[in-house]
Amino acid sequence: MGGPKLYHKDMLINYLGIYGSNVNEDVPLQINGFAIKKVDWNFKIVGPDGKIVDTFDVKHQAEIHMNWKPKKDLPDGTYSIYTEASDADGFKVEAEPTKFTVKQKK
Repeated sequence: MGGPKLYHKDMLINYLGIYGSNVNEDVPLQINGFAIKKVDWNFKIVGPDGKIVDTFDVKHQAEIHMNWKPKKDLPDGTYSIYTEASDADGFKVEAEPTKFTVKQKK
């Protein structure tokens, strides 16, 4: 008999730090992550209206340190970044989305 399945981000992702406010071309969003093993990372940036404005992947890495910069024409506002990690066996987990603000230079 099958019971409820519990998939928690800690099953693959040990640490995920996403930092940034008033993000723009000079002040990028900082992304740092550690997984328990090499995983494929998938990131999705979602706008205030719920539409995806950008996606990017990092393949087969246990540790990531990177920045994300919005395109110059991306409007100011509050955005969310969604993070998913998947291993070679196809097991996937999603971290809680993180909100951040974009404030373009004038």
